[in-house]
Amino acid sequence: MGTRNLTCVKLDGKYPIAQYGQFDGYPSGQGVTVYRFVKGLTRKKYRIFLRKLRAAQEMSEGECGKIWQDTHAMFTGYPELMCGTAADILELVRKSPAGIKLVNHLMFASDSLFCEWTYVIDLDKRPQTLEVYVGFNKRPVPAGERFANMPRCEVHRNYEYYPIVHLHTFPLWKLPTTEEEYARILENK
Repeated sequence: MGTRNLTCVKLDGKYPIAQYGQFDGYPSGQGVTVYRFVKGLTRKKYRIFLRKLRAAQEMSEGECGKIWQDTHAMFTGYPELMCGTAADILELVRKSPAGIKLVNHLMFASDSLFCEWTYVIDLDKRPQTLEVYVGFNKRPVPAGERFANMPRCEVHRNYEYYPIVHLHTFPLWKLPTTEEEYARILENK
């Protein structure tokens, strides 16, 4: 199902991962993918993930456009550019060679008409967190929230949509015991 979403990781004041996803953005879909990734992080996997995040590079629009043009828009050699990768980008980065180039889609959070769910792993906060945001927001984002200072999407201003809004925060290392409990908490809010 076409439920657009965003998977982000914040580290060292930046967003090395801000991955757009086209499908299954619900907590029981991409949200569970994020949940499983975090639950599966051993100390060793976490250290590797941090190293890979710090080595990741932002791909320019020109580089991305050239890849699309050269590969005729349907390719398998660049899963990091595919909208179907969504939250699987987390494991892809952890397993990739250091220096993977990623497209930063963070501005998609300003378009709450289309950005229906967002999952942000904040590794700068103490304790680290997994924050969940929802779309269809027709009110100004409360001051102090992560996306409060993000400009509204130009395309949808006429519809009075604001950036996505915070729904729930989990301490990263104290997630609910089961996927079902995690999804239920989010989908029942």
